[in-house]
Amino acid sequence: NEPEKITEQITTTLHASAGKYKTESRRSRQVTLIVTVAVLLALLIGGIIIVNTITNSTEAPYVIGRTQAEALRICRDRGLKTEVVRQSDESEAGLVIAQSHEFGHAMRRGDVIVLTVSTGPEEQACPSLVGKLFSTALTEAEKYGFSVLAIDSVESEQALDTVLEQVPAAGEKLLNGSIIQVVLSG
Repeated sequence: NEPEKITEQITTTLHASAGKYKTESRRSRQVTLIVTVAVLLALLIGGIIIVNTITNSTEAPYVIGRTQAEALRICRDRGLKTEVVRQSDESEAGLVIAQSHEFGHAMRRGDVIVLTVSTGPEEQACPSLVGKLFSTALTEAEKYGFSVLAIDSVESEQALDTVLEQVPAAGEKLLNGSIIQVVLSG
């Protein structure tokens, strides 16, 4: 019986070791899986952050000397928002004379760049608005630092909201910020 007892003890010990090995092996695989998933998740998040940083990065363009329309388009193409400030200057009305960020300044898409646009000299000739649509007349007058006020609307064969008359007349000298009164077709 002694050999049978020894064989039984050896068998019991082997089974216990095998069970312990299976438990340790299962735990080891679980830990390896968890670590692998954590590393892959960290790499994914890091990759997303890097791509987001790269795709949202831009630089301030150089738009001084360009027309307001050109400058706005260039800034928009770079993903920048713009604010326009108007200032009297000896430069031609409608040209960008200053910008808030230097050329090449690192920016993110959606950032705001402030453009200072010339309204021309302090006193300048009133633009001709007669024959233009009111919306076009507003834009034209604003370019020179003037405001437009519609004071009347009269029936006309002209298209609706076309400027029929203006006071002061085109060519008269006005101070920056003056109001041009217009009569519209209605």
